[in-house]
Amino acid sequence: MVQGEMTTWVLATLIWLAISYAVNIPLSLLGNLVAYGSILGQEFGSKSQEFSASGLLISLGFSALGSFLTYPLQAGLFYMGLKQVRGERIQPGDIFGGYRFTVNVFVAYLLMGLLIVISFVLFIIPSFFVAGALAFAPLLVMDKRMNGIEAIQESYNALKSHAWSMFAFVFVVGLVASLGVCACGIGILVTYPVFMVGIALTYHNFFPPVQADGYYQPIGIAPPM
Repeated sequence: MVQGEMTTWVLATLIWLAISYAVNIPLSLLGNLVAYGSILGQEFGSKSQEFSASGLLISLGFSALGSFLTYPLQAGLFYMGLKQVRGERIQPGDIFGGYRFTVNVFVAYLLMGLLIVISFVLFIIPSFFVAGALAFAPLLVMDKRMNGIEAIQESYNALKSHAWSMFAFVFVVGLVASLGVCACGIGILVTYPVFMVGIALTYHNFFPPVQADGYYQPIGIAPPM
């Protein structure tokens, strides 16, 4: 499926990588400089502990800003995958579609991260369940125009009975995508789109569009006669 639109996917992935690095690297460096006192150390003087706390908060703020600016790009890639699964035309510019829902996309990703971390702290195994159950949240924001909280709830309701298998699927497909980094980083231009389309295909089977006759038709499943 990806092969038929390989040029489009390569260009979109390059855009995602270029913007993500251009945004996150400077913000990360600046945040680290502030956190370790390289910029404001002279001003705080002996109040090093107070500065350390302030610096850490500032560093986290820079990190959050980077996520706020780049998460919509990842959501745009997911939605590109969904468009292709549904037989719609895709183009590299689709990656910017997530910026129409920047706040809701950020909230969805933020809640996903917080819930996974909390479940990991409480006990490691439940974090895998949570990761699987919330996998559809970004796509629900994009596809169903839900806010971040609604998307988290809807994803959990849809996947709570399939959370373990969904986590296993995401893990395997994500592992395949990460192998692209091993090929001098170039392989990710091919493997990452496979990851996006794989998640989108699974999402489509849970949330297929309504057909003209009102029948919900998942990929690969014929309507009843």
